[in-house]
Amino acid sequence: MTEITQVSGIGQAAAVLLKEQGLTSAEDLAAASIQALSAVKGFGPARAARIIANAQQLLAQPEPQPQPEPEPTAEREKATETPQPSAKKTQEDKPKGAKKAKAAKGGKAKNKSKSKAKDKDKDKAKKKKASKPKAKKDKKP
Repeated sequence: MTEITQVSGIGQAAAVLLKEQGLTSAEDLAAASIQALSAVKGFGPARAARIIANAQQLLAQPEPQPQPEPEPTAEREKATETPQPSAKKTQEDKPKGAKKAKAAKGGKAKNKSKSKAKDKDKDKAKKKKASKPKAKKDKKP
C-alpha cells in the first residue's frame, strides 16, 4: 500500500481527516468517488477530483527499482581518490588578519594589485603626453 501523504495535495492534516473517513492509502483515494471525497471537511468537488487524479497518476507510475552499484574499476578508483594538499600556502592557509595586524604595528600592509594599477595608470599618462604633438606657436609680425 502506498502512503496517503505521497499523493500530491495531501499533507498531514488532510491525511488525518481522510483516515477518519476510512481512506488510509493512495489506493483508497484512487478508487474513491468525487462524492465520497467531497463529504470530507475541506474537500469540495474540484479538490476531490484533483486528489483522485493525483492518486491515480501516482499509482500509474512504475516504482523506481534500486540500481545495483557498478563494480569499482581502477579508473574509477583513481578518479575518486582525494588529492593530496600541496606544500604551497594558499590564501585560505594564511591567517585572516595578517594585513591588518601588520598595518596596526606600524608596517605597511602591501596591496600589490593596487600599486600595480597605479603604476599602469602613470605609464598610460606618460605615453599620452609623449604622443601628443606639440602645438606650434604662431609668431605675430
